[in-house]
Amino acid sequence: PDWISKGILGKEYECVTELVNPQACRISTLTNQKREGWEIWAGAGRVPARLQADRVLEAYPDTPKAAQGLSIGWLPTLAPQLANTQVQTIDKIVRTREYNVGVMPNNHVRLTFQVACFQKNQGERWKRGYPFILDSVFQMNDGCSQRPCMRSMIETSEGGEKDCFNSRGEKRDVNFIEGDWSEIKYAFSEKGTFKNLGGIAVGLGDTKYEADKVIEYLLQDQLFQSNAVSFVFEFVTYNGNLDLFSYTSVMFDVAKTGKLNRKVITAVFPLDVFSVGNDKKGRREQTGNKALFGLYIVSFLFFFIYFAYDLTVQYQITQALNKQLYMFLVDFFFEDWWNIVDLVSVLLNILCIQTLLRFMMISGTVELSKEGVQSWTYSYEFLKQVTLEDVDEFYQFQRAADLYSSFAGLSAVNACMLVVRFCKYFNGLTALRMVMNALTAAINELMIMMLSFLILMLSFAFMFYTRYAVQYTRFSSLPETFTNLFLFLNGSFRTQDLISNSPTYFLFVFVLFQAVFLLVMNMFLAAITSKWKEERKDAQ
Repeated sequence: PDWISKGILGKEYECVTELVNPQACRISTLTNQKREGWEIWAGAGRVPARLQADRVLEAYPDTPKAAQGLSIGWLPTLAPQLANTQVQTIDKIVRTREYNVGVMPNNHVRLTFQVACFQKNQGERWKRGYPFILDSVFQMNDGCSQRPCMRSMIETSEGGEKDCFNSRGEKRDVNFIEGDWSEIKYAFSEKGTFKNLGGIAVGLGDTKYEADKVIEYLLQDQLFQSNAVSFVFEFVTYNGNLDLFSYTSVMFDVAKTGKLNRKVITAVFPLDVFSVGNDKKGRREQTGNKALFGLYIVSFLFFFIYFAYDLTVQYQITQALNKQLYMFLVDFFFEDWWNIVDLVSVLLNILCIQTLLRFMMISGTVELSKEGVQSWTYSYEFLKQVTLEDVDEFYQFQRAADLYSSFAGLSAVNACMLVVRFCKYFNGLTALRMVMNALTAAINELMIMMLSFLILMLSFAFMFYTRYAVQYTRFSSLPETFTNLFLFLNGSFRTQDLISNSPTYFLFVFVLFQAVFLLVMNMFLAAITSKWKEERKDAQ
């Protein structure tokens, strides 16, 4: 398919150079060559007939650790294939835009795809024209690329609940499909797949030549047309100038309508969270960052102890007033609304620290010995040589990307809450005190109007969802519809297709929507202005 040729083969394998003394990408031709010392792997014990032209060595009798769930991919050629050869030296590397290099020793890109099952159509009116329909396990609105659809199907099939058919109504084994052209057995695996969700794993090698070979088998076996419902391509690159890794996942999902949806997610992160580069200045700043992190932990502990002390004092006051003990929480927050901000800030700080420690301790151990604290995050390094024990660590990089993205998101919200908390001290300045008093006085009216705003937004969301969900993906769920309506309020109008679809209906509904919310927004302003006038009168 074009998107594989252009996006994966044309871009990710555009440049391959020598590891030492590399040529410039514009003149290097290594991407069109096969690496010496690597051969196609397609399962233990035998070489399928179509692969024999590409390799002359016998197949590995057992599945090596480096295969890690692969149905087909590239592995180093070592004993017992080559006598007395225990390691292969890495001398070539994938490059993107000169400065970014691939990090996987065997397969720069990994593909995970899931194959659907079909069931007999139970609808009496339509089954003669449409005898088999997609199994409900695979009928996900957001696709199967980030769901264990194939694994769920296998579990229900093994329980005897249902059989698996292909789209032509032929019964097939749910655990694998066999290539008619290559004789390769594409088997289901959890390990070695995207997020370990399960599927069929394929390694595309480290050069365009190697990727072309693997893609040829997939195309000849018609796997892209063989009821596959999701494809996920993963690759990882490193930039030494910035000391940053980039983990990218490109997801393709075949919707129930047959439309192919694409989603690209890239996460950029350092494996050393304190790193700001590999030069001398970066190393000095790295030491400073570690010291600042220690200071952050100490400051948070003081803040947490102070917050817990305030909570304890409120508990004692509530107890002295002979109230129900659970009321101390209600009293604590009603006494000072800023205590809610403090509680949120405490929880966010705990989540930030916990997420960061999880990132730092991926596959980590703590031992009371000379080993001490160990983790993949701090021990990972580029390999100079590979054995059959060295796997392409996509899963670890995917975990690191997810955890670092979560940490960045939590840190952003936490920073916002910490800055908002400074508003508590605005009362120390006369002009700012009036602002805070006006907002405090108007809080009841603002809360009522906010509730009205949400109810109105929800009602319009139901209207747009009911009318357009079947036709437009951006209205295919209530959260997405709500988001698009909110964008309308902020001046982002992607409406031409809606106008073309139903001009009269859209004109009426859209004008009504805008008019109602212009009125609501002005009500917010009126409530604050009214209280502001009262505060100014009192101040005078």
